[in-house]
Amino acid sequence: MTDERRTHSTISKLGVEELVAELLKRGVTYEQISERLSTEHSLDISKSAVGRFAKTLNRKYAHLERMKMAAEGIAATMKDSEGNLDTRMSDTLIATTQYALLDRVTDEDATHKEIAGLVMAASQTVRAKSTLESLKATERQRFARAWDLVIQESRQLLSQSDIWPEVEAILLKGREQAVPDE
Repeated sequence: MTDERRTHSTISKLGVEELVAELLKRGVTYEQISERLSTEHSLDISKSAVGRFAKTLNRKYAHLERMKMAAEGIAATMKDSEGNLDTRMSDTLIATTQYALLDRVTDEDATHKEIAGLVMAASQTVRAKSTLESLKATERQRFARAWDLVIQESRQLLSQSDIWPEVEAILLKGREQAVPDE
């Protein structure tokens, strides 16, 4: 057994991917596809080869569906953040990258060298996620300091006023909403 995985399916090598994909889409069985390729195209393709191709095709369709969902998530995040790249956008992009890497690593056509490269890329996304979490913590601390400063200055200005208890309650609630504890 070699160190490299098979890079192309029998069906791909013979150039009948579109035909087989269409037949699978119509619900034709693996055995019927194998027979049809033999009688109509003089190709000797086993039903197992058709099954492996179908499995790969289904995995690719599932990957496309995940990518579509991730793209919809990115679009929703962009609308929420008015087009500015924020930590929610970065979270979505990192997750999308991780899904794509995982999908490629599990692809039967990937070689060991490609998988090693993908594992390295996956480790970089983990580092990116760690860096992002650190940035989020720093950002939360910065917001908390800003809110604390506003509350402190407001207290100095309004502490003798009758409205201070109401203002303080509003400011504390605003701080709580702007800087949630995690």
